[in-house]
Amino acid sequence: MPKRYEFHSKLSPEEIYVRLRAYAKPGGVSYSGDDTFRYRQKQDRFWLVYTGKLPANGVIPFQAKVKNEDDGSLISGGFFLWCSFGRTFLILGLIVFILMQFTGVPVVVGSIMIVLWLLICAGLISWVNAIFFKKWRQAVLDFIQRHLLE
Repeated sequence: MPKRYEFHSKLSPEEIYVRLRAYAKPGGVSYSGDDTFRYRQKQDRFWLVYTGKLPANGVIPFQAKVKNEDDGSLISGGFFLWCSFGRTFLILGLIVFILMQFTGVPVVVGSIMIVLWLLICAGLISWVNAIFFKKWRQAVLDFIQRHLLE
């Protein structure tokens, strides 16, 4: 189970999004290693990722929901693997399942193989993120504390 973070901000949700636009670049994950923060916003949610100094692939972004409170806002979220890569896992699993039907693999065996393969991939991505991108995750948490809580 991934760790969930909660930050209490003195800013309103609108002010949080203004600060996101001021301190981070919009758009997807950049693999160029341009040492910036990138964000995406949809309604009351956003995701934020640090691109680092070296080109890298497979970083799990911080995904958060912003709720209005009496004295500011609540930012709650985390680095959720299934929210980031779930669609990719599903599409690849379906493609492999369809291809297995043409090779004569029984449905039950094919389903078990796909589930095991997806679990191994998810474990590998989680392990790589926990070890190699730990500083990048901390940079995102520091960014939130530095720019979005005042």
